[in-house]
Amino acid sequence: MEGLEFSYVCAGTFLMGSPYDEEGRGSEETEHEVTLTGSFWIGTYEVTQQEFEERMGYQPSTVEGCDDCPVEYVSWHEGAAFANAISDQAGLDRCYVCGGSASTVECEPTDEFSSPYLCPG
Repeated sequence: MEGLEFSYVCAGTFLMGSPYDEEGRGSEETEHEVTLTGSFWIGTYEVTQQEFEERMGYQPSTVEGCDDCPVEYVSWHEGAAFANAISDQAGLDRCYVCGGSASTVECEPTDEFSSPYLCPG
C-alpha cells in the first residue's frame, strides 16, 4: 500500500513493562508477561494526517497544517473504517461492516470471519 509500511507481529509470550530498578520507571510500568494468541500485521509508524485524509476524505486532527504529524482524535470506529480503506487499496477483504461517514461512522466486525485474525484485510 503506497505510503504505508507494515511490520509482522508473531504470536507468542513476552515481558512488557520495565524492571523495578530501571531509571525513570513509572509506577504503572510493572513488568508482566503478555501472550499474543494470534499473529498480525501492524503499521510500523503512526498514520499521518495526510495518509488519513487521502483515504478518508476528512481531517479529524486539531493540529492544522502538519501533514506529517500523526492523525489524532480518531475513534475506534474511524480506525476500523480506515482499516477497510487500506484493505480496499490492497485488494483484500474488508474486516468490518461500517455505516455512516466521517466522525459519525459506526463499525462492527464482519460475520464473514469467525475471528479478526482470520480476516486477510
